[in-house]
Amino acid sequence: MRAGKLIILAGFYLFVSVLAVLVGLEIVQRTHPVFPVDLGAAAKADGRRYFKPNRRYTFDYHWDPSVNRTLHVSTDREGLRRSPSLPPLGENPVLLLGDSFIFGASVDDDETLATLLARRAEKLGLDVANAGRSGASFGFYTSQAGPLIRHYRPSGIIVFFYVGNDLLDMAGEPDIPYSDIKPVRPLRRLLRALRDRSEAVDLIADYLQHNLRTAETAKVRPMQPFVREDGEPYDMDVFRVRWTREDSVVFDRFARYLEAFRDTVRSFDVPLLFVYIPNKEQVSEASYREMLAYGGFSPERFDLDRPRREVRGLCERLGIEFQDLTDSLRSEEVTTWYNLVDSHWNPAGNRRVADLLWSTGWIQNLAGEAERPPGMFGDVAGERNRGVAPDLNHAPTH
Repeated sequence: MRAGKLIILAGFYLFVSVLAVLVGLEIVQRTHPVFPVDLGAAAKADGRRYFKPNRRYTFDYHWDPSVNRTLHVSTDREGLRRSPSLPPLGENPVLLLGDSFIFGASVDDDETLATLLARRAEKLGLDVANAGRSGASFGFYTSQAGPLIRHYRPSGIIVFFYVGNDLLDMAGEPDIPYSDIKPVRPLRRLLRALRDRSEAVDLIADYLQHNLRTAETAKVRPMQPFVREDGEPYDMDVFRVRWTREDSVVFDRFARYLEAFRDTVRSFDVPLLFVYIPNKEQVSEASYREMLAYGGFSPERFDLDRPRREVRGLCERLGIEFQDLTDSLRSEEVTTWYNLVDSHWNPAGNRRVADLLWSTGWIQNLAGEAERPPGMFGDVAGERNRGVAPDLNHAPTH
């Protein structure tokens, strides 16, 4: 009996010691970074910011032959991507929400859409914040809209929609309203950070996350891959002519997220613009033929404009201003505006989109609305002037 107690006690002390060492390593990493951390890991490891603040990354991008050059990625004091050539982010910026298109995957700091728009908006006394996050979907936008608005007090929000994340990811989002998800508590956040540092703590982290009541109180099951009735993944099905049960599930989920997002933005009385980003197959005949050949598809099965029509109709029903980039980005050569392999906008594509958005006059119309009463955003708004980053809880991103 005594030996059993000693074994249990020794195991407990060993567990506490290992956890203390890991916590110490985490503190060292946060204060004096010594381990290489890529942008993806940085985003997961820091529960308060998009990315590590005040960082500059330089890397050679060789994955896509149409890029194949050295790129620079910099973050400001609050963890948003921002070019060092721009002044610190000003008050009441126009907030750009989106995925890797808006973050600026495969383009330099000075070539992102946010940077290009910020240089123009500066003349009007406005600024533009790059709140793009690679892999983000409408689940993320919906859960983070409130914290972002309270923190940045934006003069307007432009949210960018891309089928690859914002619609197809609805196949894996938990089918529950985001209001049911409670804030992540500190231990859960610490465990997530530790898991990014060492695979050795995976088992410990998994056990604690699933057995201690320190995380979300809502009963949210792990996200499961969404498959068709025949067992195949739901992917290009969103472009099919024939409507299926799976399509109804995906579009219905997206509609609920978009409505919740709209309601949150409206509650702060912030102007909202919805921008549709086309797939390269929707603007390039060559890319469309390549897609058909790769999958062995028949062109009679597909209607590439269906998602655009559905989303436009949904925005009209919800009273959301809608801007479509499809017709303006059509080109015989896909590399005119898009990268060849990774399918993001190239520098010319970002300039093209900046020109298109500026030509609508939407941002210019915000110039007279930049000053907003602090009271409407709550006490959190004052934190921005003290350099405190918004406390953003994690949400499903893919």
